[in-house]
Amino acid sequence: MPIISPISARSTRGRILYAAMYLLLALGAATMIYPLLMMVGGSLKSDTDFDRLSPWPEYLWNDDVLWTKYLQSKYSSLDNLERWHRTHYGSWRLVKPPALDHVELAGAFRTFRATHLPLDFFMMGHAEYKQVVAKNARVYRRLAERMSGGDMQKFSAMSGYFREDWSKVGPPLVNFPARRFRFPQNLDFALYYQVTEISPPADRIAVDLDAVFVHEMLMILWPDIGSYNAAHATHFDDYQEVTLEARAPSAGQQRLDWETYVRNELNLAYIQMAPDALQSFRSFLRGHYKSIEELDAAWHQNLSGFDQVQFPDVLKAPMREVNDLSNFVKDRNACPLDALSVVGPRQAFEDWMEKNIPAKADTSAIIPTRTVDWLDFQDQKSALRWEFLTRNYRTVLDFLLIHGNGIRNTIIFCALMVITNLLVNPLAAYALSRYRLPSTYAILLFCMATMAFPAEVTMIPSFLLLKQFHLLNTFWALVLPGMANGFSIFLLKGYFDSLPRELYEAADIDGAGEWTKFWVLTMNLSRPILAVLALNAFVAAYTEFMMALVIIPDQKMWTMMVWLFELQDWAHPTVIYASLVIAAIPTLVIFILCQGVIMRGIVVPTEK
Repeated sequence: MPIISPISARSTRGRILYAAMYLLLALGAATMIYPLLMMVGGSLKSDTDFDRLSPWPEYLWNDDVLWTKYLQSKYSSLDNLERWHRTHYGSWRLVKPPALDHVELAGAFRTFRATHLPLDFFMMGHAEYKQVVAKNARVYRRLAERMSGGDMQKFSAMSGYFREDWSKVGPPLVNFPARRFRFPQNLDFALYYQVTEISPPADRIAVDLDAVFVHEMLMILWPDIGSYNAAHATHFDDYQEVTLEARAPSAGQQRLDWETYVRNELNLAYIQMAPDALQSFRSFLRGHYKSIEELDAAWHQNLSGFDQVQFPDVLKAPMREVNDLSNFVKDRNACPLDALSVVGPRQAFEDWMEKNIPAKADTSAIIPTRTVDWLDFQDQKSALRWEFLTRNYRTVLDFLLIHGNGIRNTIIFCALMVITNLLVNPLAAYALSRYRLPSTYAILLFCMATMAFPAEVTMIPSFLLLKQFHLLNTFWALVLPGMANGFSIFLLKGYFDSLPRELYEAADIDGAGEWTKFWVLTMNLSRPILAVLALNAFVAAYTEFMMALVIIPDQKMWTMMVWLFELQDWAHPTVIYASLVIAAIPTLVIFILCQGVIMRGIVVPTEK
């Protein structure tokens, strides 16, 4: 039987102990790193995958997750997606890749979509700007800035709407198929139409009137296709097959549905009036206006008689003319139903198919939006991943650059705070260390007592004092309350006491003055503790929020942290995570710059 020496046994136990210690340290590091990874991972997500508790974005390798994020970015809300896809998902987590059907038709529609089409055929996709700034919203904002030369007040005057800053500028909310939407011709909508036109065809949302008809009327009255079939004596397998016919069906519930929707809900831009209905329209106006002069005053025209009245151009006509046409269409007695017909993207697509692909022409062709979206998605997966990786950070950086004064103010504030802390605190500590005042310990006790009270306790007295000295909205209001710190003085005094007295005696023999002894000897030998002091001063100034908000009412003097708090009022949680990551970077950089000096003071203290 082998004999194990006591030395060998102790060595083995020592290795096990060291291994256990390193394991515990590794576990402790993991508990610190994991929350950081969760925050970084959260900053790369969006509303569709925010609830996936993972420290990394799954869309980097999972196309199903990427597909959902793409749809959320393009359509902005689940309700919009359900409308254009003519289905009920209920949750972003339930959105799955579609069963591909009508693939050839979808390919033909993508070709048709790239042709020059009327502005009312497509809406802007990727237009969110209120919580997350999507890519076309960024294009919209850049065009607005370029148009006004970056002057917010000038743009507000040009558009007729006041905005506080560029972060409030984005594409207007639109709903082309709704009767209430009037296709305004102001600056905001001119930019909207321009961005829609120059954006890639895959970024546009085709105005599928069939989908709107199904989602906003039929699915409300008959939630499932079975109840719809029972009410209409039809045999559809899915709501995807139901369309809004170009003309009113001959009879039955389908005709009633068509009439109700077209007369009351559908935007007039998609309704074509038969020429023989013009006389009915003129008679309708005669019944509502006492004379042609009254009509001229209302329409801002100069007509000599009602026989000169024409149907107004809905995309360009003033609101009063459009309202009169809308009232005429709603009036069952004045406007014959057979005089109305629907002309939208699907009808234009059918005409295009008949001219360009006669063999594939189908008078009952639909717009296969889900398949079109899937084909568009396949073509841009890499670009989408890069967009989603950077979008939240772009939102934060754009917000900070828009409020560039915040960055400048933060740099000035932090620099002043570090300089004053490295000057005032060492001077106070040097006096206490060198001259051994009788009240030294009382002063130190007072310095330590200041640590017992949180900053909020002194906030109101400090505010009143700074107001009395007329220092509000100045950098001095930020710097003066924190330039002397009781803990820093206590820490420096102890460090200065540890310096060899022989050095000062030798300096006295050489005739060195007090400033030389302070600056050349004390400050040079105290670099490690001064690095700690500078780091603490920077962190205190950089993270200052409440005091900066209270004593600086003027937004032009706000620091970056105050602006980031303002961002958190409206931003999505993922954007807030991105702002926290960005805000942490300067502190990390400063720590890296200071840690070499700090470590030399810990590991190599013999220079004292």
